[in-house]
Amino acid sequence: MKINKILLKKFLKKQYGIKVKRIKEIPLGEMSYTAILNSEEKQFFLKIINMNKYGQGIAKGLNITLRVNFDLFSKAGIQNISYPIPTIKRKLKTKFMRNPLIIYEYISGRTEGNWKLNKKEAYNFGKLIGSVHKSINLVDVDGLNKENFNAPPHYEKCLINNLKRLEKNNLLKKLISRRIIMNLLIKAKGLKNRLEKKDFVLCHGDAIGENMIVEKNEVFLIDWDGVGSNLREKDLWLHSNNNIQSILKGYKKSYGKFKLNKNALIFYMYDRLLEDLSEYLDKFLLDSDKHALKEIKEYILVSLKKLNSRKKQLTEIAENWNKKGKFLKK
Repeated sequence: MKINKILLKKFLKKQYGIKVKRIKEIPLGEMSYTAILNSEEKQFFLKIINMNKYGQGIAKGLNITLRVNFDLFSKAGIQNISYPIPTIKRKLKTKFMRNPLIIYEYISGRTEGNWKLNKKEAYNFGKLIGSVHKSINLVDVDGLNKENFNAPPHYEKCLINNLKRLEKNNLLKKLISRRIIMNLLIKAKGLKNRLEKKDFVLCHGDAIGENMIVEKNEVFLIDWDGVGSNLREKDLWLHSNNNIQSILKGYKKSYGKFKLNKNALIFYMYDRLLEDLSEYLDKFLLDSDKHALKEIKEYILVSLKKLNSRKKQLTEIAENWNKKGKFLKK
């Protein structure tokens, strides 16, 4: 996505009253143009959403997700998050060359892409997630996406169509078993149908390591495009290998007493894997995206091999927490 920086600087001065001295591009994917803005006073993070077929999905619900994101900071008082900066006209987004543009407070620190939190960081992350989950009655969630356990997965049709296309791709045909994926989809839908439709919380929706910034034992959450009303396990299952005992203790500190639903933990693991596979297959089969093929090999296939051990681990985490509050040593 090519951007005229001279025009962009003038646009930001007019819309936000910010005199930008330097724009440093930070490539983070094909869905948006991202950069750090340096003004005379401070730094900001810029996101311009690319209105291609992948960016359009994000842009569709942007007004709602930005409102909830801003409410978390302004109404719920949650500090350790990125949040949109309003324009001069108090809008949470504007448009630059027909593309949605948002500016956020810049947060310095390390991006936790390797998912390795120490105990203090994990505890603070748990407190942060617990605070977010508890805030569902403090923010305006009107129109926000809510988990629908009676509907098929939104990616199901695309996934099935791409699995059919595998037959014409010799490379992927050797790597991916259509039978295994379809069986996993059936298992995921079966678990989904058995889950209790209650105890919804406000979930980040994509609390992966890449969306966490760590600085001096403090943890910050960024990128709230996937925020929604879901079960707490959607955010928590992701960190079963990341000092989960400390995370759960921190979560209890801010949220209060809670139980873990082992079926929900397992469902969200299956669901995330299938959703990601659907996206990567789409990008590779239709756009010949080499990065998507790499993710299929290094992430999807590896995760499929570890599925049974991860299922067992999630079950033990839930049972130990619910029964005695004890935790696994590893």
